[in-house]
Amino acid sequence: MSSIKLSDDELIAAFEADNEEALDAALEDMLAESSAGAVQAKDSLKNKLAIFPNGDFPVSEYSNFCDQEWILDKPKNDFAPKVKLDRQIPGSNFLKSCLLYYLIPNFSFQGNVKSYRTTKSRGYEYSAIDDFLFKPNHLTATPADLALISIPMINRALDAAKNSETTRKYVSLFFFIRLWSALSIQKLIPDEICLNLDLRNVDTAERHRDVREIFTGVMQGWVPYSENELEHLINYALFWTEEAMPHLQTARNYIRENEFDEIAGYTILRHQELPDFEKFFNIEVNGTRVLYYNVVHRTITKGKYSWPGHAYTWVQHYAIALDRVRNGLFILIALITGARKSELAPLTLNDIWADEAGEYWIRIKRYKTANDPAHNGEADDLPLPKFIGEKVEAFKELRDVEPFRKREVLFQANQSVKPLNQVTPAILNGIINQLKDEVPVERIHCHRFRKTIAEILINRDERNIELIRMLFGHHSYEMTLRYISRNPHLVMGVAQALEDSFASEFHEIVSSVRDGSYSGAPAERIAEQIATRPNEFTGKRLRVSIMVYISHLLVAGEPVYISRTAIGTFCVSGELFSPDNPPPCLEGRPNSDGHLMPDPQNCQIDCRNAVVLAKARQAIVDNIEFFTSVLADNINTISKKAELQIRRKIEAHQRHLNNLERNQHAPGLIPLRAIA
Repeated sequence: MSSIKLSDDELIAAFEADNEEALDAALEDMLAESSAGAVQAKDSLKNKLAIFPNGDFPVSEYSNFCDQEWILDKPKNDFAPKVKLDRQIPGSNFLKSCLLYYLIPNFSFQGNVKSYRTTKSRGYEYSAIDDFLFKPNHLTATPADLALISIPMINRALDAAKNSETTRKYVSLFFFIRLWSALSIQKLIPDEICLNLDLRNVDTAERHRDVREIFTGVMQGWVPYSENELEHLINYALFWTEEAMPHLQTARNYIRENEFDEIAGYTILRHQELPDFEKFFNIEVNGTRVLYYNVVHRTITKGKYSWPGHAYTWVQHYAIALDRVRNGLFILIALITGARKSELAPLTLNDIWADEAGEYWIRIKRYKTANDPAHNGEADDLPLPKFIGEKVEAFKELRDVEPFRKREVLFQANQSVKPLNQVTPAILNGIINQLKDEVPVERIHCHRFRKTIAEILINRDERNIELIRMLFGHHSYEMTLRYISRNPHLVMGVAQALEDSFASEFHEIVSSVRDGSYSGAPAERIAEQIATRPNEFTGKRLRVSIMVYISHLLVAGEPVYISRTAIGTFCVSGELFSPDNPPPCLEGRPNSDGHLMPDPQNCQIDCRNAVVLAKARQAIVDNIEFFTSVLADNINTISKKAELQIRRKIEAHQRHLNNLERNQHAPGLIPLRAIA
């Protein structure tokens, strides 16, 4: 069980490291789209335009290259991803078409672009070339003017974009300059629009640092997988760990029983065909090739004798299948543990085991401070769902055959014969690259798994409830929350997702509690936190301090729910509601079998989860006057029950009003103690 307790400073360092990692990965992935890749000359745009000079060839099922508007995909809900070619500068539409052509999923450099949404987004961003390169220099995009572009001109354009009001265009311009240069170097676009410049004085380390700084300010790199993307990843993982694995186990047992893995070179030479071998190694499941083999009919020589025979090879095909299973385990473990790339990479097969009670554990080496590369970290034993633990056990057995028996690192490649002398996070790149080739999901990174499981857990989306039950083996959200509280990785992931999702709401609450006035039990708890560490709730540290506060709630097993309400207050819930104890906003409604979520549109101010801030004072005064008049006008005509409800509402409103007046303090002053 997890025994490491991180201090608040260490939690803050971990949160900041997560943001750094996420933004670095997002920027790296975006710039990879603009890097040179291997494109066959016969498939290049330059070649197509030579054959079809009018551009009458398709870029999708719905549009040709020469069209003024590209419809990229089938419309969904009356919406279709489009790229408009409506630039006003002469020649700019043709240049835009040539650059965007390689940002269409079917034609992208290295398969980096897998979504038409990315193509559409890049289509909007192309305007940065017009705005900062062509217009200020009074250039067109015709060949004669393109020949006048120089390195100083490009650097001035980038600097202007950097200092502009729309700093996002700095990143966009840098991206398109790199893409344009890469396409020009490989001669993949027509010669007359090539950017024939050496960009070493543009694409510098200093420029990358500048772009990263701007990128950090305008982008959110830590984006969860969508429901559709998650479905693709989980289906891939379950196919290889559930449907394919039994066939691999049968093949592995056959190899061991016949000692085929002890043959030098692992090539099986037989005079007769091996029908059992062919049966066990010729496996296809639901149209997907799981396992295969090679057989060569050749003359077999032994001493003075030779005879026609069959040479069977199986190791390489078995290795390919092992790597697919490994990829599936990576998806499940990355999703369920919330571990970083540097923490997943060194995992060995022995780092996952079952105790005497049959409960599975995973030993992860965690690092207290991400900024200390010399720190060796500390081993932490975290709970692992039985569902996943059993799959790892089965994978251990699959590897228990030569030449894979000595490969102890869980995620190392099985196809590679190169010894793994040093384990670094780079070993996961092979998994990521294979998944990018085999799963229709863009930007696959470890940090996105951390974000995804957190998003599912905090949103408690009914569409994903079965996924949660399957992964965790829990039938209730409360049990899953207890699991999270034992895993610091997930605590931090959920805390960060909560802060991201409810950033404006939580910041408004904290700022008002700190500087204005407040009422409500959740606000009082926040006031206590501020009072104990006032300096942590100011300036840039406010965001990470909020995440520290949330993480403490999660470790204590408390859920967090935040939402604005219809009357200008907030619902800040730390409870797990059930049909037996619904919040006031759900009283009287039909019972639900699942976990109940508050209804902020029906907020009742007498609820113990209500937070009232200074901005709601006038609404509360108006409500007191309204309910008081209703009671006065109908005192002799309404039932005792109705009268009691109205009086209860007046009392609740008056209590919050009194608290707002009592808890009010001058801006900038921190309350010295929690209000009782």
